[in-house]
Amino acid sequence: MFEQIQEWIKNPKRDYREGLGYFKQFATKQSKNSFQTYLEGVEDDEKIEQFDPRFTLLVNQVVFIEQRMKANPDAFAEAAKAETPKKEKPSVTQGATLSVTITLDELPEELAPQRARLTELIPLMAKIHAEMANEKLADDKRLALLKELLPLDEERRAIWEQINSGTPENVTVESPEGNEVINTNMLKLGVELAKKVKNLKEKITRNEDSLKKHIDGGKQKLADEALERITAYKAELATLEAIVGDSE
Repeated sequence: MFEQIQEWIKNPKRDYREGLGYFKQFATKQSKNSFQTYLEGVEDDEKIEQFDPRFTLLVNQVVFIEQRMKANPDAFAEAAKAETPKKEKPSVTQGATLSVTITLDELPEELAPQRARLTELIPLMAKIHAEMANEKLADDKRLALLKELLPLDEERRAIWEQINSGTPENVTVESPEGNEVINTNMLKLGVELAKKVKNLKEKITRNEDSLKKHIDGGKQKLADEALERITAYKAELATLEAIVGDSE
């Protein structure tokens, strides 16, 4: 049975009704509840073309079935004893496994918690980015938002790693538009943080040089002012590095 499913996936002339039989026999309860009515909505004499949305969805679902069989064959032992779906026109399999792209909504049941969490994280992070973009926002408020944002991004990236590792190699999960905006914003933020850290370190170095010069010249007031700036810059740098470090 497993080999027949693999053959069906690889066959560019695969038969829709044969794949539907595999789906009805082996798909999870949630997948059947979500997609079976839609996939069965075909006339008896209707020919379903390969690029029909129903066919694309069916291929995705059968690919997930194949991967679950591969990971845990014993779980499918009983179901495999049922009648095997009939092939109308068997053909020799050639070529590579079909590459398919799916949306988050088409992820298998076991990845539902990750999908749900992403739908929460993406708008939340977008809101924080928008607040940080306010030029009138005080520095301490911006740092507080940064401290909130970075752990969320770490969680978001970890979820995508779980999703990618939990899907077949030939399946690509489409990144929603909101997620791509977050990726762009986080990249820009990373560049800005690197510049900020570099700038603070340069200011500290310059003021430490000034402090030494003022002390050597007996200019106590200027020395005190330089020391005050050094203390402030070092405090800001320590806060920033602590926030970034905690997120790594």
